[in-house]
Amino acid sequence: MAKNAVSATRYPPQGRRGIGTGHRSNKYGFNHLDSALQRLAPGGRLVAIKVIKTGLIGLTRYLAAYWAQHGVRTNALSPGGIYAGQPQDFVTRISELIPMGRMAGRDEYRAAVQFLCSDASAYMTGQNIVMDGGRSIL
Repeated sequence: MAKNAVSATRYPPQGRRGIGTGHRSNKYGFNHLDSALQRLAPGGRLVAIKVIKTGLIGLTRYLAAYWAQHGVRTNALSPGGIYAGQPQDFVTRISELIPMGRMAGRDEYRAAVQFLCSDASAYMTGQNIVMDGGRSIL
C-alpha cells in the first residue's frame, strides 16, 4: 500500500477490494495523500502549499490514466478547514475568507468519501472534488 504521494507512483496497486466492486483500495477504502502535503511544505509557506496541492491534483490525474487499465480509479478530495476547537480569533479570520462564512464540521466530508468509495462513482477517475465552502473560487 502506498504511504504517501511519492510511493504511490512506485508500486502497483495493491490491497483488497474496497466498499464497491469497481475499484481497489486499502483496508480503509481509499489512500490518503494529505500527509505528504504536510511533510513537503517548507516552513508552512502558502506558495509552497498551493504548488504542492496543484502537484497532487496533477498526480491524481496521472495515476488515474496509468492505473485505469488495472481497474483502479484515482480521485482526490480537496477539503477546506475543519473546525476542531481552534482559538476564536483564528476561526473568525478564516471564516471571513470563506463565502459560506464558516469552517467545515468534522463529519461534513463523510458523504463525499463514501461516494468515492462506492459504486456510485464507478465511472469517475482523475477528478478532484473541492469542498471548501467556496474559498477556492475567490
